[in-house]
Formats: sequence, structure tokens, C-alpha cells
Amino acid sequence: MLYHVSKFLYRILGWEIDKDKALGLWEKKNVLVGFPHTTMKDTVLTMVGMHLLKKRSHTFIKKEAFFWPLSWFLRLNSAIPVDRSVPGGIVQRIVSEFNKNKEFSVCIVPQGTRHSGSKLKTGFWHIASQANASILCWYFDTANKRCICLGSFYPGDSMDEDLKTLQKLYDKVGYTIPMRRRGEGAD
Repeated sequence: MLYHVSKFLYRILGWEIDKDKALGLWEKKNVLVGFPHTTMKDTVLTMVGMHLLKKRSHTFIKKEAFFWPLSWFLRLNSAIPVDRSVPGGIVQRIVSEFNKNKEFSVCIVPQGTRHSGSKLKTGFWHIASQANASILCWYFDTANKRCICLGSFYPGDSMDEDLKTLQKLYDKVGYTIPMRRRGEGAD
């Protein structure tokens, strides 16, 4: 049922999703990352897109968004509330979920916010590294209304090298990831 509703929504909105490539790269454990994060529509497209792929992927969303009727939609789409006032621990919480399940996927927008000028947050890398999960990279092509699967990789020993690999995947579509400068804190 949700598959057909999702298909209908994508058709109405005029969007497409790169199903074949995504399903070909899908692992038992994935950290899905998407750029750019410019509107809440990105989150909705991702949640609905998971139904089109017939896959389940969780999204961690600020707890303030969990009010009726939005909370119903969020929970239906495997969203988990996050209390951002509690410092630290979110990476460990997500890794713990990976460790409790044979199959687990989570969608993360490493920009963390829709505000322009936001810098890359690296929690996604720490999660994938500690959970031995692949990093599956998505691009929201708003001009052509397509969710494009760019590729995937497993994190190695060097976050800096993996961030270069990440950028190379996004170079395919001409998107520059807003990286942190040396001296800025990591997440």
C-alpha cells in the first residue's frame, strides 16, 4: 500500500528515484547520506523514496517535529526523535541500533541544517565506521527532479581520505560538499 502511495506522490511531484543503482548497492547495513539539504522536501522525498525502494531506513529528526499530525507521518516513515539539548551520544545511540539489528539503515543529511553556509558534520562517518556499514551517497537534483544514487563505499582508517572519496562521488554531479576548515570542531 505505501509503495503505491509513494509512487503516486513521486508522480504528482514529478520526481524520479534511481532505483536500480540504489538496490544494486544496498547492503544489510547502510548510512545513507544526501546533499544538498535545502528544504524539508528533501526529507519527505527520502522517506517516500524508501517505500519506492521497498526498503526501511530510519531518520533521526529533532524531537520538536514530533507533534500531531506530523508525528504520525514521521513514525510511519521510521523516524526517530532526537533530543538535541542533550550533548553528545547521538553517534553512540545510532551505532547501538546498528549493533542490535542484523539489518539496519539510517538516512543522514550531513549538512545537519537547511541554512546556507552550513558546514559538513562528520557524525555519519563515525557511525558508518563504528557500525561497519556502507556509506550510500544520494544527490537531490532539484533542477531535473531526480534522486540520484551516486555510489557507495565502506569507511577506511582515515576520515580525511574518505571525505575525499565522498567529494569525488559528488563531483560526478558538480556538487561541492561544504567541508569544515582545519581548526573547526568535528561532530
